[in-house]
Amino acid sequence: LLGMLQSAFAQSISCSGTVTGTFDDVTVSGATCTLRASTVRGSVQVTNGGVLTTAGVTQVSGNILADGGGDVSLAGQLTVLGDVSMINSAAKLTVGPSTTLTSLKTQSFGDVIIRGSVGSIESISSKALTVNGGRVSPGELKTLSATGQLTLCGAVLNGGLSVLESSAAVRAVVST
Repeated sequence: LLGMLQSAFAQSISCSGTVTGTFDDVTVSGATCTLRASTVRGSVQVTNGGVLTTAGVTQVSGNILADGGGDVSLAGQLTVLGDVSMINSAAKLTVGPSTTLTSLKTQSFGDVIIRGSVGSIESISSKALTVNGGRVSPGELKTLSATGQLTLCGAVLNGGLSVLESSAAVRAVVST
């Protein structure tokens, strides 16, 4: 009964610190926010250097958008049903091994490290992309105008790889 009451009264929040619960939408602006064992029925927006971390069993039904945000660490058993978009920042994105993303899009972003499962990745003018033991499936990993290194180490790419107009080095570490 308590869980049903909490869901009925979910609200949109501006997050600072660690929060647990069910929320409609979450905004992180210029603060550090940890979503721990939470459900977000809408989207998460990170702006103004805000820092986002997820932990525990967490689900975001909408999108995660970091525009000018700080570091983002998607960890724990996180599932994002919408898109994850990281733009206009020199920050770092880390996708943990138990994390599942429908799609990831980066544009003019810093370092991206993938250890979890991502349906597809599109990276435009981003610094460095590393898929270390992660899986990109069923979609494709596409990079366009990359300025840093693309590293694939123990990665599973079921949908293919496209590297276009890039000055970046592509390094694949193959292990048997």
